[in-house]
Amino acid sequence: STQSTWGTSSEPFTMESLDNPLAHLTNHCIQEQGPRFGEFEQGNEMWYHQFQAYLDIAHPGLNFRKMALPYIRSIVVTSLLAVKDDLIHSYKSAKAALHCFQLFGFDFMLDDQFGVWLIEVNGSPAVAQALLPDLTRSVVELVVDPIFPVKDPPLPPRRYKNRFELLYSGSSEHAQ
Repeated sequence: STQSTWGTSSEPFTMESLDNPLAHLTNHCIQEQGPRFGEFEQGNEMWYHQFQAYLDIAHPGLNFRKMALPYIRSIVVTSLLAVKDDLIHSYKSAKAALHCFQLFGFDFMLDDQFGVWLIEVNGSPAVAQALLPDLTRSVVELVVDPIFPVKDPPLPPRRYKNRFELLYSGSSEHAQ
């Protein structure tokens, strides 16, 4: 997706407090239990543009979209290519008439040198509430409509922004 959020912690990170999950885990369900939840960012989430604004002030010269996002894209493609055969096998194992898709969520972390680290890949990702309407419509348009086209839609088309981005098209170049 071209728009994502960064989960933030409500307590400062420090190696001296490894037993404090509020300083080390940014999962929403953990952070919302803390007394400082939402004190710094609404819902302990930052959008890309908010994160860049923070970088512009705290770390001038660091550009997230130019310096980190290309690595994130490449890691997503490489991760999916690594399990490509398993995904194809799972698809072919299903009945031929069964059409399916999987939406994955990739969690990343940036270290103090601006290095990108893949933390986990989620088969049932949490999605920021503000992204749900466009994400849902985009999934239907890209995945469902081509297989089950609606001839006479019951409602006029809603205006929304498709936030998916093609990262791989089968060529030897990974991220585009």
